[in-house]
Amino acid sequence: MSILFKAIILGLLQGLTEFLPVSSSGHLAVVQYVLGFVGSPEDKKFFLDPTLMLFFDVAMHFATLLAILLFFRKKIVDLFRVANRPILIMIIVGSIPAVLVGFFVSRFGVRESFEKSPVLIGFCFLITAALLKLTDYAREQGFEMRTAGLKKPLLVGCGQALSAALLGVSRSGSTVSTGLIAGFKRQDAVVFSFFLAIPAILGAMCMESLKLLKIVKGMTDYGTLHIDAVVAGCVAAFIMSLIAIKLLLVIVQMKKFSLFAYYMLLAAAATFVIAFIYR
Repeated sequence: MSILFKAIILGLLQGLTEFLPVSSSGHLAVVQYVLGFVGSPEDKKFFLDPTLMLFFDVAMHFATLLAILLFFRKKIVDLFRVANRPILIMIIVGSIPAVLVGFFVSRFGVRESFEKSPVLIGFCFLITAALLKLTDYAREQGFEMRTAGLKKPLLVGCGQALSAALLGVSRSGSTVSTGLIAGFKRQDAVVFSFFLAIPAILGAMCMESLKLLKIVKGMTDYGTLHIDAVVAGCVAAFIMSLIAIKLLLVIVQMKKFSLFAYYMLLAAAATFVIAFIYR
């Protein structure tokens, strides 16, 4: 299996899991961990080299961010109307916890320790499962986003901060779950989750890009970046992201969101097995 084909698989996985409540970062970390132990020496170098995977991660973030902007383009434009100014303020307030936690995590390299330990990721999958199951106890009739005030968006922001700190805790899972538990209408809980995702993904992409620029400046052989494989992965991630966003909206509206908790239990079990096999 070539690096190009593997990159496409990772792109499809990124697009599917970025917006479904199953943790894209956790899934990618586990898959990259496995790919680093199988295949040719060149494959192993690509999937274990921090620089190469950082470049790949930046590209994947760009693809998923582009998908959100395209899918919600009308709602995003509407945000800048005077009547929707309270929602803009809610997005700013809801983004604060993730900014603070993201700075701490980046400074002390918290997530890097998770990438080397599938066992930790497995436990975070279990946290995601618990959050998803809690949505069964959300109120039946929620309120509209614009009437939420500031405390509830801050709660949703704390859910996003949890996913920023712990690799394997789903961002969409934690934000949609906390939104539903806080009392948002089902559709609004999903939309607000995606509104929070825009600054979160953009911020992560910028921080990773700054790290990457410092590394790339000293490089002489850009062929090692496998740009063709990265581009193919981006296209796959973009297309799959659009499908996943639509799928998530339908699933939440059908009140089937908590069913993903059972998948996360299986994902956790599989991750523990993988950790045992490749230790």
